[in-house]
Amino acid sequence: MIVTTAGLGRTYGRKRAVDDVSFTLRPGRLTGFLGPNGSGKSTTMRLMLGLDRGDGRTEWDGQQLRDLPIPARAVGAHLDAKAFHPKRTVRRHLMMHAAASGVGARRVAEVLDLVGLGSVADDSPGGFSLGMAQRVGLATAILAEPDVLMLDEPSNGLDPQSIQWLREFLRAYAHAGHTVFVSSHLLPEMQLMADHVVVIGRGTVLADQSVADFVDRSASSQVLVRVADTAAVLSAATRAGLAAVSEGPDGVVVTGASTEQVGLLVHETGQPVRELVARNASLEQAFIDLTRDAQEYTGGEVA
Repeated sequence: MIVTTAGLGRTYGRKRAVDDVSFTLRPGRLTGFLGPNGSGKSTTMRLMLGLDRGDGRTEWDGQQLRDLPIPARAVGAHLDAKAFHPKRTVRRHLMMHAAASGVGARRVAEVLDLVGLGSVADDSPGGFSLGMAQRVGLATAILAEPDVLMLDEPSNGLDPQSIQWLREFLRAYAHAGHTVFVSSHLLPEMQLMADHVVVIGRGTVLADQSVADFVDRSASSQVLVRVADTAAVLSAATRAGLAAVSEGPDGVVVTGASTEQVGLLVHETGQPVRELVARNASLEQAFIDLTRDAQEYTGGEVA
């Protein structure tokens, strides 16, 4: 299912929390939703689902969510880790959602085992840890095997083994032809998980591209080239407006350029390339570079 947002917006008092947010989510792809604290990620997700009123429109294969025959079969969402009755058992909670979406008891049992809640299915989740509560939310979201899965910070409270399981599950779910949209502040994990990213800052879209392209275009990306005449390459880089420094007797490190650009620079100097290696920035560093001026809340300098 293709999900398209167009001009989403929401104002709280005098603050424009979300401003003209537009992007497209596609099946077979896990899209990460990134942004600093207070950037509008959760509000955007709520607008998409019609949980908050605001500007703009979201279409699900060209239709409004309310017009779909069984919305729960189209989209499964987990936006709040405590979105359940604290005294209702996990099994009862899922059975109620199953009845609303036309899912049978067999699927409930299957999902309980899938997310690791089989042994506590008849317990009330009011006293669950955050990590266990996240499992209840995930179980609810995937219960009807929806075409679209939307999760807001699903890794919060999970231990490393559970995070690895979640990553593998979500990647498999997306690559089976579903549309998966996940917000997270765990950027190293998102680099392992996502195919594509949408980045927002101060309520506006800053980037909408594949993870590879986003990282490659970071100002912190570097390329190491080894040549006989490093001075010639340093001069060529300076003329092209690129930052470059020497590394060892035959190396030059160029920042903010692709390997193709650096290869062309060396070609201009008329000498062969001994080695050409990309030193890409991490997703975390690329995100920091992009959102440096879009931070809502920042700390002071550390001495």
